[in-house]
Amino acid sequence: MQTINYPEVLFFDLGSSGVKAKGFLFDKNNDLKQNLFYEKTDILHIKDVLENDGYFSSDVIAKSSQAVHDSTAKFIAMTDSQLHNSDEGIAVCGLATEAFRVALNANEIIDSYNKEVSSLLNERNNIDIDIKAIPQDDEAKFGYLSLVDSILSDDLTRDEILVWDVGAGSMQMTFSQTDNNNGHITLIANNKIGTQHKAYDVFSDLSNGSYHYSMGDELSVEDYDNLFANHEIYSLMHGDYREANELGNIYNNKHVVGAGLHYYLTQVVHFIESEGNDDTDYLNKPSSYTRLELKDTFFKILNYAQNDEAVLAIFNEDNSNLFNENTLSKLGFMYGEMLEYDIDEVFVPPIAYQAPLYQSIANNGCEVLSDIFNGMDISHAIIE
Repeated sequence: MQTINYPEVLFFDLGSSGVKAKGFLFDKNNDLKQNLFYEKTDILHIKDVLENDGYFSSDVIAKSSQAVHDSTAKFIAMTDSQLHNSDEGIAVCGLATEAFRVALNANEIIDSYNKEVSSLLNERNNIDIDIKAIPQDDEAKFGYLSLVDSILSDDLTRDEILVWDVGAGSMQMTFSQTDNNNGHITLIANNKIGTQHKAYDVFSDLSNGSYHYSMGDELSVEDYDNLFANHEIYSLMHGDYREANELGNIYNNKHVVGAGLHYYLTQVVHFIESEGNDDTDYLNKPSSYTRLELKDTFFKILNYAQNDEAVLAIFNEDNSNLFNENTLSKLGFMYGEMLEYDIDEVFVPPIAYQAPLYQSIANNGCEVLSDIFNGMDISHAIIE
Protein backbone atom coordinates (compact mmCIF):
# COMPACT_ATOMS: atom_id res chain seq x y z
CA MET A 1 0.00 0.00 0.00
CA GLN A 2 1.44 3.35 -1.06
CA THR A 3 2.02 5.98 1.58
CA ILE A 4 0.15 9.23 1.05
CA ASN A 5 2.01 12.48 1.65
CA TYR A 6 0.31 15.79 2.39
CA PRO A 7 2.54 18.51 0.91
CA GLU A 8 -0.21 21.08 1.39
CA VAL A 9 -0.84 21.77 5.07
CA LEU A 10 -3.45 24.22 6.36
CA PHE A 11 -3.55 24.62 10.12
CA PHE A 12 -6.23 26.39 12.14
CA ASP A 13 -5.57 27.73 15.62
CA LEU A 14 -9.10 28.24 16.90
CA GLY A 15 -8.46 30.40 19.91
CA SER A 16 -10.46 32.36 22.42
CA SER A 17 -9.74 35.63 20.61
CA GLY A 18 -10.10 34.55 17.00
CA VAL A 19 -9.37 32.23 14.10
CA LYS A 20 -5.75 31.95 12.97
CA ALA A 21 -4.87 30.18 9.72
CA LYS A 22 -1.38 29.13 8.65
CA GLY A 23 -0.65 27.66 5.24
CA PHE A 24 2.48 25.71 4.30
CA LEU A 25 3.69 24.03 1.11
CA PHE A 26 6.28 21.24 1.25
CA ASP A 27 8.32 19.83 -1.63
CA LYS A 28 8.77 16.21 -2.78
CA ASN A 29 11.24 15.60 0.05
CA ASN A 30 8.83 17.14 2.57
CA ASP A 31 11.14 20.09 3.13
CA LEU A 32 9.42 23.46 3.55
CA LYS A 33 9.02 24.96 0.11
CA GLN A 34 6.94 27.99 1.00
CA ASN A 35 5.34 29.59 4.04
CA LEU A 36 2.21 30.56 2.14
CA PHE A 37 0.33 32.81 4.52
CA TYR A 38 -0.67 33.64 8.06
CA GLU A 39 -3.87 35.47 8.84
CA LYS A 40 -6.09 36.09 11.82
CA THR A 41 -9.74 37.00 12.06
CA ASP A 42 -10.48 38.68 15.40
CA ILE A 43 -13.49 37.07 17.07
CA LEU A 44 -13.80 37.18 20.85
CA HIS A 45 -15.03 33.62 21.27
CA ILE A 46 -14.40 33.64 25.03
CA LYS A 47 -16.31 36.90 25.54
CA ASP A 48 -19.25 35.55 23.54
CA VAL A 49 -19.41 32.41 25.68
CA LEU A 50 -19.11 34.34 28.96
CA GLU A 51 -21.86 36.77 27.94
CA ASN A 52 -24.28 34.11 26.67
CA ASP A 53 -24.53 31.77 29.66
CA GLY A 54 -21.88 29.38 28.36
CA TYR A 55 -23.04 29.18 24.74
CA PHE A 56 -21.69 30.44 21.44
CA SER A 57 -24.23 32.78 19.86
CA SER A 58 -25.54 32.07 16.38
CA ASP A 59 -23.86 35.27 15.12
CA VAL A 60 -20.43 34.20 16.36
CA ILE A 61 -20.87 30.68 14.99
CA ALA A 62 -21.67 32.16 11.59
CA LYS A 63 -18.80 34.66 11.68
CA SER A 64 -16.27 32.10 12.89
CA SER A 65 -17.35 29.50 10.32
CA GLN A 66 -17.09 32.11 7.59
CA ALA A 67 -13.51 32.87 8.65
CA VAL A 68 -12.59 29.17 8.35
CA HIS A 69 -14.33 29.04 4.96
CA ASP A 70 -12.51 32.12 3.64
CA SER A 71 -9.06 30.95 4.77
CA THR A 72 -9.65 27.51 3.26
CA ALA A 73 -10.75 29.05 -0.05
CA LYS A 74 -7.68 31.28 -0.06
CA PHE A 75 -5.44 28.29 0.61
CA ILE A 76 -6.99 26.28 -2.22
CA ALA A 77 -6.57 29.19 -4.64
CA MET A 78 -2.89 29.49 -3.74
CA THR A 79 -2.09 25.79 -4.00
CA ASP A 80 -4.49 24.33 -6.57
CA SER A 81 -1.80 23.74 -9.19
CA GLN A 82 0.96 22.77 -6.78
CA LEU A 83 0.32 19.04 -6.23
CA HIS A 84 3.19 16.84 -7.37
CA ASN A 85 0.99 13.86 -8.31
CA SER A 86 -2.47 12.47 -7.66
CA ASP A 87 -1.32 10.32 -4.75
CA GLU A 88 -0.38 13.34 -2.67
CA GLY A 89 -2.96 15.28 -0.74
CA ILE A 90 -3.94 18.11 1.51
CA ALA A 91 -4.15 18.05 5.30
CA VAL A 92 -6.38 20.51 7.13
CA CYS A 93 -5.91 20.30 10.88
CA GLY A 94 -7.39 22.51 13.57
CA LEU A 95 -7.02 22.72 17.33
CA ALA A 96 -9.62 24.61 19.37
CA THR A 97 -8.76 25.82 22.86
CA GLU A 98 -10.24 27.36 26.03
CA ALA A 99 -13.44 28.97 24.74
CA PHE A 100 -14.29 25.69 23.02
CA ARG A 101 -13.47 23.66 26.11
CA VAL A 102 -15.97 25.58 28.22
CA ALA A 103 -18.72 26.31 25.68
CA LEU A 104 -21.78 24.08 26.11
CA ASN A 105 -22.41 24.01 22.35
CA ALA A 106 -18.79 23.68 21.21
CA ASN A 107 -19.64 20.62 19.08
CA GLU A 108 -22.01 22.74 17.01
CA ILE A 109 -19.36 25.24 15.96
CA ILE A 110 -16.66 22.59 15.43
CA ASP A 111 -19.04 20.56 13.24
CA SER A 112 -19.65 23.73 11.24
CA TYR A 113 -15.90 24.17 10.70
CA ASN A 114 -15.49 20.62 9.42
CA LYS A 115 -18.46 20.96 7.07
CA GLU A 116 -17.15 24.24 5.62
CA VAL A 117 -13.75 22.70 4.86
CA SER A 118 -15.21 19.45 3.50
CA SER A 119 -17.55 21.29 1.13
CA LEU A 120 -14.67 23.27 -0.38
CA LEU A 121 -12.46 20.20 -0.81
CA ASN A 122 -15.08 17.76 -2.05
CA GLU A 123 -13.43 17.45 -5.47
CA ARG A 124 -9.94 16.77 -4.14
CA ASN A 125 -8.41 13.35 -3.57
CA ASN A 126 -6.53 12.25 -0.46
CA ILE A 127 -7.95 14.78 1.95
CA ASP A 128 -7.30 14.62 5.68
CA ILE A 129 -9.52 16.91 7.75
CA ASP A 130 -9.45 16.92 11.54
CA ILE A 131 -10.65 19.96 13.52
CA LYS A 132 -11.27 19.38 17.21
CA ALA A 133 -11.11 20.84 20.72
CA ILE A 134 -8.18 19.73 22.87
CA PRO A 135 -7.51 19.60 26.64
CA GLN A 136 -5.30 22.30 28.13
CA ASP A 137 -2.51 19.75 28.72
CA ASP A 138 -2.40 19.10 24.96
CA GLU A 139 -2.44 22.83 24.31
CA ALA A 140 0.65 23.16 26.53
CA LYS A 141 2.36 20.31 24.65
CA PHE A 142 1.54 21.79 21.26
CA GLY A 143 2.74 25.27 22.18
CA TYR A 144 6.01 23.83 23.44
CA LEU A 145 6.64 21.39 20.59
CA SER A 146 5.70 23.86 17.86
CA LEU A 147 8.60 26.11 18.83
CA VAL A 148 11.28 24.39 20.86
CA ASP A 149 12.92 22.23 18.18
CA SER A 150 13.29 25.24 15.90
CA ILE A 151 15.32 27.33 18.31
CA LEU A 152 17.69 24.70 19.71
CA SER A 153 21.37 25.43 19.19
CA ASP A 154 24.79 24.52 20.56
CA ASP A 155 24.35 27.31 23.10
CA LEU A 156 20.72 26.60 23.96
CA THR A 157 19.50 23.17 25.02
CA ARG A 158 15.94 21.89 25.30
CA ASP A 159 15.94 22.03 29.10
CA GLU A 160 16.96 25.70 29.08
CA ILE A 161 13.88 26.84 27.15
CA LEU A 162 10.54 27.95 28.57
CA VAL A 163 7.67 28.36 26.08
CA TRP A 164 5.11 30.91 27.26
CA ASP A 165 1.87 30.73 25.28
CA VAL A 166 -0.74 33.34 26.21
CA GLY A 167 -4.24 33.32 24.78
CA ALA A 168 -7.39 35.22 25.60
CA GLY A 169 -8.84 32.34 27.61
CA SER A 170 -5.87 30.42 29.02
CA MET A 171 -2.12 30.58 29.49
CA GLN A 172 0.53 27.87 29.46
CA MET A 173 4.15 28.17 30.65
CA THR A 174 5.89 24.94 29.68
CA PHE A 175 9.42 23.61 29.96
CA SER A 176 11.02 20.16 29.98
CA GLN A 177 12.99 18.08 32.41
CA THR A 178 15.06 15.25 30.96
CA ASP A 179 15.67 12.06 32.91
CA ASN A 180 19.40 11.57 32.40
CA ASN A 181 19.08 7.84 33.01
CA ASN A 182 16.77 7.08 30.13
CA GLY A 183 16.52 10.35 28.22
CA HIS A 184 12.77 10.55 28.89
CA ILE A 185 11.34 14.06 28.69
CA THR A 186 8.57 15.26 30.97
CA LEU A 187 6.88 18.57 30.27
CA ILE A 188 6.06 20.71 33.27
CA ALA A 189 3.25 23.19 32.80
CA ASN A 190 1.89 26.07 34.81
CA ASN A 191 -1.63 26.30 33.38
CA LYS A 192 -3.79 29.30 34.11
CA ILE A 193 -7.42 29.35 33.07
CA GLY A 194 -9.25 32.57 32.29
CA THR A 195 -6.45 35.08 31.93
CA GLN A 196 -6.92 38.14 29.82
CA HIS A 197 -10.63 38.64 30.14
CA LYS A 198 -10.12 39.27 33.86
CA ALA A 199 -7.58 41.95 33.00
CA TYR A 200 -9.97 43.41 30.43
CA ASP A 201 -12.58 43.98 33.12
CA VAL A 202 -10.11 45.88 35.32
CA PHE A 203 -8.85 48.20 32.63
CA SER A 204 -12.29 48.69 31.18
CA ASP A 205 -13.33 50.12 34.54
CA LEU A 206 -10.21 52.26 34.85
CA SER A 207 -10.27 53.71 31.35
CA ASN A 208 -14.02 53.85 30.86
CA GLY A 209 -13.74 51.50 27.89
CA SER A 210 -11.53 53.73 25.73
CA TYR A 211 -7.89 53.27 24.77
CA HIS A 212 -7.14 56.98 24.43
CA TYR A 213 -8.97 60.34 24.77
CA SER A 214 -11.01 59.47 27.88
CA MET A 215 -8.08 57.75 29.59
CA GLY A 216 -6.36 61.07 30.16
CA ASP A 217 -9.52 62.38 31.77
CA GLU A 218 -10.16 59.37 33.97
CA LEU A 219 -6.63 58.74 35.30
CA SER A 220 -3.50 60.84 34.91
CA VAL A 221 -0.12 59.47 33.90
CA GLU A 222 0.94 59.93 37.51
CA ASP A 223 -1.97 57.81 38.68
CA TYR A 224 -0.95 54.99 36.36
CA ASP A 225 2.68 55.43 37.40
CA ASN A 226 1.65 54.89 41.01
CA LEU A 227 -0.21 51.74 40.00
CA PHE A 228 2.97 50.33 38.50
CA ALA A 229 5.29 51.59 41.23
CA ASN A 230 3.22 50.01 44.00
CA HIS A 231 2.45 46.83 42.08
CA GLU A 232 -1.21 47.72 42.28
CA ILE A 233 -1.75 46.75 38.66
CA TYR A 234 -0.82 43.24 39.63
CA SER A 235 -3.09 43.20 42.68
CA LEU A 236 -6.00 44.57 40.67
CA MET A 237 -5.78 41.71 38.22
CA HIS A 238 -4.69 38.87 40.48
CA GLY A 239 -5.87 39.66 43.97
CA ASP A 240 -3.05 39.91 46.52
CA TYR A 241 0.34 40.77 45.10
CA ARG A 242 2.94 38.09 45.72
CA GLU A 243 6.67 38.08 45.25
CA ALA A 244 7.87 35.75 42.49
CA ASN A 245 6.46 32.32 43.33
CA GLU A 246 8.50 29.24 44.07
CA LEU A 247 9.05 28.68 40.35
CA GLY A 248 10.04 32.27 39.68
CA ASN A 249 13.76 31.60 39.93
CA ILE A 250 13.45 28.64 37.58
CA TYR A 251 11.58 30.74 35.06
CA ASN A 252 14.06 33.59 35.36
CA ASN A 253 16.91 31.23 34.47
CA LYS A 254 15.17 30.04 31.31
CA HIS A 255 15.34 31.39 27.78
CA VAL A 256 11.70 32.52 27.63
CA VAL A 257 10.11 32.12 24.21
CA GLY A 258 6.71 33.72 23.65
CA ALA A 259 3.74 32.72 21.51
CA GLY A 260 0.15 33.89 21.23
CA LEU A 261 -0.30 37.37 22.75
CA HIS A 262 3.47 37.94 22.62
CA TYR A 263 3.30 38.28 18.82
CA TYR A 264 0.87 41.16 19.23
CA LEU A 265 2.78 42.89 22.02
CA THR A 266 6.14 42.85 20.22
CA GLN A 267 4.47 44.65 17.30
CA VAL A 268 2.96 47.28 19.61
CA VAL A 269 6.24 47.88 21.47
CA HIS A 270 8.36 48.27 18.35
CA PHE A 271 5.76 50.35 16.56
CA ILE A 272 5.58 52.83 19.45
CA GLU A 273 9.36 52.89 19.88
CA SER A 274 9.75 53.87 16.22
CA GLU A 275 6.91 56.44 16.53
CA GLY A 276 5.03 54.70 13.75
CA ASN A 277 7.88 54.90 11.24
CA ASP A 278 8.96 51.26 11.37
CA ASP A 279 6.95 49.13 8.95
CA THR A 280 8.87 45.90 9.62
CA ASP A 281 6.66 42.84 9.94
CA TYR A 282 7.63 41.42 13.32
CA LEU A 283 5.72 38.22 12.63
CA ASN A 284 8.40 37.22 10.13
CA LYS A 285 11.62 37.95 12.01
CA PRO A 286 13.00 37.13 15.45
CA SER A 287 12.22 39.81 17.98
CA SER A 288 11.95 40.41 21.72
CA TYR A 289 10.71 42.85 24.32
CA THR A 290 11.55 43.54 27.95
CA ARG A 291 9.39 44.21 30.98
CA LEU A 292 10.68 47.79 31.07
CA GLU A 293 9.73 48.28 27.41
CA LEU A 294 6.18 47.17 28.18
CA LYS A 295 5.93 49.77 30.91
CA ASP A 296 7.46 52.50 28.73
CA THR A 297 5.10 51.64 25.89
CA PHE A 298 2.15 51.85 28.24
CA PHE A 299 3.05 55.40 29.26
CA LYS A 300 3.89 56.54 25.74
CA ILE A 301 0.42 55.51 24.61
CA LEU A 302 -1.06 57.45 27.52
CA ASN A 303 0.95 60.51 26.50
CA TYR A 304 -0.25 60.18 22.93
CA ALA A 305 -3.78 59.94 24.28
CA GLN A 306 -3.49 63.46 25.66
CA ASN A 307 -2.06 64.97 22.48
CA ASP A 308 -4.54 65.14 19.64
CA GLU A 309 -1.90 65.56 16.94
CA ALA A 310 0.04 62.53 18.13
CA VAL A 311 -3.16 60.52 18.32
CA LEU A 312 -3.92 61.35 14.71
CA ALA A 313 -0.40 60.40 13.66
CA ILE A 314 -0.13 57.13 15.58
CA PHE A 315 -3.68 55.82 15.94
CA ASN A 316 -4.78 56.31 12.35
CA GLU A 317 -6.92 54.01 10.24
CA ASP A 318 -3.90 52.18 8.83
CA ASN A 319 -3.01 51.01 12.34
CA SER A 320 -6.52 50.32 13.60
CA ASN A 321 -5.82 46.58 13.56
CA LEU A 322 -2.90 47.10 15.96
CA PHE A 323 -4.53 49.39 18.54
CA ASN A 324 -7.90 48.84 20.13
CA GLU A 325 -9.70 49.25 23.44
CA ASN A 326 -7.80 46.31 24.91
CA THR A 327 -4.26 47.43 24.02
CA LEU A 328 -3.53 48.91 27.45
CA SER A 329 -5.09 45.99 29.28
CA LYS A 330 -2.85 43.58 27.37
CA LEU A 331 0.27 45.61 28.13
CA GLY A 332 -0.68 45.83 31.80
CA PHE A 333 -1.63 42.19 32.02
CA MET A 334 1.67 40.97 30.60
CA TYR A 335 3.63 43.41 32.76
CA GLY A 336 1.94 41.91 35.82
CA GLU A 337 2.73 38.38 34.69
CA MET A 338 6.40 39.19 34.02
CA LEU A 339 6.51 40.85 37.43
CA GLU A 340 5.06 37.78 39.14
CA TYR A 341 7.49 35.35 37.54
CA ASP A 342 10.46 37.74 37.61
CA ILE A 343 10.93 37.53 33.84
CA ASP A 344 12.94 40.37 32.32
CA GLU A 345 12.72 39.57 28.60
CA VAL A 346 10.62 37.49 26.21
CA PHE A 347 11.97 36.33 22.85
CA VAL A 348 9.41 36.09 20.06
CA PRO A 349 10.29 33.88 17.07
CA PRO A 350 8.76 34.36 13.62
CA ILE A 351 5.67 32.38 12.67
CA ALA A 352 7.74 30.28 10.24
CA TYR A 353 9.68 28.77 13.16
CA GLN A 354 6.72 26.48 13.73
CA ALA A 355 7.16 24.79 10.34
CA PRO A 356 8.98 21.63 11.60
CA LEU A 357 5.87 20.49 13.49
CA TYR A 358 3.76 21.01 10.37
CA GLN A 359 6.35 19.05 8.40
CA SER A 360 5.33 16.06 10.52
CA ILE A 361 1.76 16.62 9.33
CA ALA A 362 3.00 16.66 5.73
CA ASN A 363 4.55 13.24 6.34
CA ASN A 364 1.75 11.62 8.31
CA GLY A 365 -1.44 13.69 8.17
CA CYS A 366 -3.37 15.19 11.08
CA GLU A 367 -3.24 12.02 13.18
CA VAL A 368 0.41 12.76 13.98
CA LEU A 369 -0.79 15.41 16.46
CA SER A 370 -2.66 12.84 18.53
CA ASP A 371 0.38 10.57 18.42
CA ILE A 372 2.55 13.40 19.74
CA PHE A 373 0.10 14.29 22.52
CA ASN A 374 -0.24 10.68 23.63
CA GLY A 375 3.51 10.14 23.58
CA MET A 376 4.46 12.83 26.08
CA ASP A 377 3.91 13.02 29.81
CA ILE A 378 3.03 16.27 31.50
CA SER A 379 3.09 17.21 35.16
CA HIS A 380 1.68 20.33 36.74
CA ALA A 381 3.81 22.61 38.80
CA ILE A 382 0.91 24.95 39.45
CA ILE A 383 -2.68 25.08 38.29
CA GLU A 384 -4.59 28.27 39.00
